[in-house]
Amino acid sequence: MKHQDPLNPMDGTDFTAQLAQFSSLEQLFVINENLEGLQAYQEDLAALQVTDYIGREVLNAGNGITVSDGTVSRASYRLSENAARGSFTLYDAQGGIVRIVDLGRKAAGLYDVVWDGTDMEGNVVPDGTYRLQSDFYDGDGGYLPSQTYQTSQVTGILYTEEGPRLDLGDRSVPLQDVVKIY
Repeated sequence: MKHQDPLNPMDGTDFTAQLAQFSSLEQLFVINENLEGLQAYQEDLAALQVTDYIGREVLNAGNGITVSDGTVSRASYRLSENAARGSFTLYDAQGGIVRIVDLGRKAAGLYDVVWDGTDMEGNVVPDGTYRLQSDFYDGDGGYLPSQTYQTSQVTGILYTEEGPRLDLGDRSVPLQDVVKIY
């Protein structure tokens, strides 16, 4: 009001409209601050909920399969298209072939690895970690891509700038790499 031109006074309705605009603008700033606080709260809550993974097993991209006390860990493979024939091969730590399992014809999809923990002669393999490789071919003998997955137990959570990662002991993975939770 003190900066009004006395020769050109402001209309009362214009003045009221400007006051209403300032009031609306102030309310928008308050709403924005509240939304920022709510977003930060939701991020903190999500980070805390990730701790529910600790102690659970997760299926994620990888090619390790372990045998412990004669029990074989879970593993899977995924085909992106139908295969005329396929197999998976298990290798020991030195790279030697332990077992080849013929899978025959397979439709596209996610499958569990079925292995009884024996080598090619039917002997129970020693405890340890084995490398899994899946190989699939189309009807013309062309190689088809496939992805192998391994099961790992979550031992902790790592909080990084990119977001939380599951600590699997020997490595860590982001949450979006988890295919299944057991």
